[in-house]
Amino acid sequence: MKAHLLATSFVSLASLLAAQDPVACYDFDSDDVVANPSTSASASDLVISNDYMFGGPWGDGWLCLSTAWNNVGGSISWTVTPAPGNTLDFTRLSWRAVTQNASMSDSVDAVDVYVDGNLVATIDPLTHLTTHSIDLSVLPDMRRRSTPVSFQLVFDGNPTGQSSYEMNDLCVEAAACVEDLASEGRIIWLNPPGSNNTTTYRVLDGVGFSENGDGTAHLVGAVVDVNDPCKRFSLDLTLSGRSDPTDPSYPPAGSPKTNWLVVNNGVDTGEWRYYQNMTGTLTGQICLQGAVLQLTRRGESFQIGEGANLKDLSFGASSWFDYTVISQADDPACFIPDGGVGDFNLTLGNDCICIGGDPASVTYYGAGLPGCAGVPEFEFLDRPLTSSEMRIRIGNNGTQTMVCGVLWSFAPDDLYIDLLGGNILISLAQYITTTPIAVPPGGVIFPCHFGDDACSSELTFYAQTWCIDPCGPRGLASSVGAQVDIGDV
Repeated sequence: MKAHLLATSFVSLASLLAAQDPVACYDFDSDDVVANPSTSASASDLVISNDYMFGGPWGDGWLCLSTAWNNVGGSISWTVTPAPGNTLDFTRLSWRAVTQNASMSDSVDAVDVYVDGNLVATIDPLTHLTTHSIDLSVLPDMRRRSTPVSFQLVFDGNPTGQSSYEMNDLCVEAAACVEDLASEGRIIWLNPPGSNNTTTYRVLDGVGFSENGDGTAHLVGAVVDVNDPCKRFSLDLTLSGRSDPTDPSYPPAGSPKTNWLVVNNGVDTGEWRYYQNMTGTLTGQICLQGAVLQLTRRGESFQIGEGANLKDLSFGASSWFDYTVISQADDPACFIPDGGVGDFNLTLGNDCICIGGDPASVTYYGAGLPGCAGVPEFEFLDRPLTSSEMRIRIGNNGTQTMVCGVLWSFAPDDLYIDLLGGNILISLAQYITTTPIAVPPGGVIFPCHFGDDACSSELTFYAQTWCIDPCGPRGLASSVGAQVDIGDV
């Protein structure tokens, strides 16, 4: 028997896991070792080192590792490559052991799991009618991965094995992004107590939803009032108490929650999964700065699956919740009544980079070059939040209007060079642009807007102001530089 190795990975002997985004899934229904098609990634065919066959009922194929594995064991290897231009947060590797004859021992009895050539977990013993799950999210280099990931299962043979080891639904999963901005498949409702005045919040691009190998899930990102983008929350929701179709107590009491869409279209709610526990917060941003709402489950369990968002037939999630106001917004005009209810209706997919939970920040560097009135002032007055407007101030302590340019670049900061005694925002073979601006005495403030589609924009950029100034070196003065990291919290 092998000792469990849990140094870098959590191993869960859980029930059947339906993939949140099955970027590489082998169901063996067609009696082959080819992955199901995925728009998020490509997967190699499985390379199996010992004798195997296929079995199982129609529509539920099995891969069977024959008794040829008894003495020498063997391995199953494959590689998953994110689609060109795609970046994935890998979350889980799982497969279902479907051997049903408990009176007979199998051809293999333990497995070592390798990711990128590193041993991350050992499962010993391999049990029947169980889904084995490896949490990939805790491993290094699994977040925002754009390069191939290799996987290998190395099985120990069982010399006394009497039957083949049977498995199916071998899947690699990645975090899903909340998507579908244009429809009502991506909304959160807030209803104050005793009121029909529902406020609708839309979920911004890149909000991340991840389901973890330990039976928990996490939804994190930002939401904004559809009628007033200044009213914005950062959302941080943790789910636990997962319930899957093979659990003895499935579905949880009171679930599922259905509607006419589900009933009229014959949606199979028996394929949905649930999270019975919910804790979370909505933390105010911009106009709602200072507000904190605590969220708890209301009614049916948080449900996930095809049609589970109750808005369309796509893969999604929904749940009701109660909210308690922990603190009010700093602005009295943004008062939030306590003790209300809310509703999630989310469409889930993987069409973008999930930036959910990334902090927005501005970091200044360098000393700048002084001119007649000193070093030009350069300041970001607001945090660089997605789908928001950030004000930028350029100061002028002199008496004459200055002709300046704001330089922008998306190059790594280690490519910047020193020039004329200051850190100038110039880099070789990198994109750079200049925005000319006249700066009157006292300075000027101008806006910089970040769009909704953060998934297709640069998430980090650099900026610096240079001005024509007769007192500066070679007639130039410069501000300090700024590294701007766009985020949603």
